[in-house]
Amino acid sequence: MDIYYNIISPPSRALALLLSNLGLLSVSWKSLDLLAGEQLAPEFVAINPQHCVPTLVDGDVVLWEANAIMVYLAEKYQIPESGYPTDPVRRALMLQRMFFDVGTLHKAITECYSHQVVTGKQEKSETAVKKLDEVLKLLDGFLAKGKYVAGDTLTLADFSIAGTMSILTLVEHDLSSYEQIIRWQNLCSEKMSGYGGLMDEAEAEWPKFLENLKKTTIFGYFSSPNPQTSKNETLATSVKSATVKRSPAAYRLRPKNSSKKPKASQTFSRSFSVATDLLFHCVRDTHQRSDIVRLFEIFEGPSEHFFWEVVRFTNGTLLAKKKKTMFTVKTSCVCIFIRLKQNYLEITLSYRSCKNFMNDRFTKSISPRPSLWSVTSPESRDLQNHKPMDLYYHPISPPCWSVLLLGRELNLTFNLKVIDNSVQGAARESFVKFNPQHQVPTLVDGDFAIGESRAILSYLMDAHAGSDDHPLYPRAPKSRALIQHRLNFDLGMLYRRAYDYFSPIWRSGTIGTDADREKLREALGFLEEYLGRSEYAAGDRLTIADLALVASVSFMDVCRFEELASYPKVSTWYERCREELKGYQEAVADQFSDARAFIEQFK
Repeated sequence: MDIYYNIISPPSRALALLLSNLGLLSVSWKSLDLLAGEQLAPEFVAINPQHCVPTLVDGDVVLWEANAIMVYLAEKYQIPESGYPTDPVRRALMLQRMFFDVGTLHKAITECYSHQVVTGKQEKSETAVKKLDEVLKLLDGFLAKGKYVAGDTLTLADFSIAGTMSILTLVEHDLSSYEQIIRWQNLCSEKMSGYGGLMDEAEAEWPKFLENLKKTTIFGYFSSPNPQTSKNETLATSVKSATVKRSPAAYRLRPKNSSKKPKASQTFSRSFSVATDLLFHCVRDTHQRSDIVRLFEIFEGPSEHFFWEVVRFTNGTLLAKKKKTMFTVKTSCVCIFIRLKQNYLEITLSYRSCKNFMNDRFTKSISPRPSLWSVTSPESRDLQNHKPMDLYYHPISPPCWSVLLLGRELNLTFNLKVIDNSVQGAARESFVKFNPQHQVPTLVDGDFAIGESRAILSYLMDAHAGSDDHPLYPRAPKSRALIQHRLNFDLGMLYRRAYDYFSPIWRSGTIGTDADREKLREALGFLEEYLGRSEYAAGDRLTIADLALVASVSFMDVCRFEELASYPKVSTWYERCREELKGYQEAVADQFSDARAFIEQFK
């Protein structure tokens, strides 16, 4: 296992802490000099086009974003329940704290200290100092509720936040007014193996880092609110060079080269693609799709010999009928599907065994639609009787969109409570009690409340999907780690940069700077790269990572970011998600006019 890192990088220190406590000996540490631009070398960009540290290479698994790597290691090595909870509530709380670290704590620290670190000048923005104080008070409040950041046991969230908080030790930030944070840091120093040694090493390297920073034009970790360093011309050259050398096997969980697949599967894939595409292209209505599912339950297919008759029928009769009435097309598709030996539920729940039989074409059309199979799932029927959860939201908030989309996919019922500036008094106090960050969305499920949309997505999958290996959130360590990576990428880069570019409109009436636009373009370039490897953001089927990312891209669409068209893979994926997500029109597209009207009033 190779780890590319830099000791000055807080996420690198966080990961090093976890690995030290896991006791893994087969780790090869490869230090990159960020100020010398080693992260922009073609051979490293071939591994990680985002050219950031830490980056893990474990056989054919390549991951970056420290939190995603931590999740992968926790899943692979099955760390104790106390460190990586299986209970949905405790795990959701852990993930919420990790997302809080990426999207709030780290951002507040870098915005407060980046200018000082880069220039050597001591003055800091009063606004940034005030914001950092607010965030540290939130963290102090979290710690007042338990020994550690996510309860009374040491979890991944503690390693993540310990790495970030170590920045404040290096810059000698005064933490004396945060009693709980000081208590927790002392506890981490005592309980985390290697904590003292790593901090000693970082403190020893820190003066050298500051001195070398003055001599280079490539700013390091603190050059911007987002920790990824970049140099456009060098990066473009590196990516171009790396493209020729890139091995697809390093990025895909299964090959896309059809020559590697059984010949019979190839035949079936070509034939069945017509039926699957037509069925879900033509049958948009939710009730019609549900009726199709019920047909699968009612009919038992005959012998497997009918398989080849299906192939011939698809290649011949159905293609001939494509231009006939919509009713004929729908009927033809349904006839094919209901004659299969397996019923719909069995195919969906056993997609791994079916993919070799049908080249995964059928399952790729089925798996992204768990809301359909939930019609026949006993677990899902039980969940339909569950007391509706309260969702504090705003209809034009992109993070809220992703939660609403997942609710529709899982057939969940939310008691929607709109939160805006007009909500004051007791209602506002009740909301802040659930979420001291007073941000939407916030989910209240019984006596459990959680904020941060990406943590909510993970919680709903763990607690209410009816399966611990759901296609939207697969159990496999590689798949889950990749999903967590994309969620962290969305929070820390794509959505953040989109918000930084467009949000000045409601403060000054104008969009952000050219530099902000270039950062957003770079983030879209990374998404384009990911989508060049698979049909969806985290693999070849829809996952909750797509729900979060499509909400962010929809936000850019609302803001009429015309440069989206410059990214063909992003555009194709965006249209595919809009078509496939059954709740997209109602939850997202129908809100575009109101969102644009909101923006226009500030211009």
